[in-house]
Amino acid sequence: MFLDVWMLGDSIFHWAGVYAQERGREVGGSLAVSWCGFRGMKWADCQHNLLLGVMFSSAPRYISSIGRGG
Repeated sequence: MFLDVWMLGDSIFHWAGVYAQERGREVGGSLAVSWCGFRGMKWADCQHNLLLGVMFSSAPRYISSIGRGG
């Protein structure tokens, strides 16, 4: 079974994705992780980014999100 996971959030997910890529910690095999981190992202931007992601690819099985801002 192939699992697609979107990690959506502000700079926390942005820098986590950069860290994972630079250190070769990308998950492989049957798990695909998309780091969708946008510095300065607000809750109002969340729905827009989710809709864009679904429009241009298939919907993920899991979405993880952390919000800190307004």
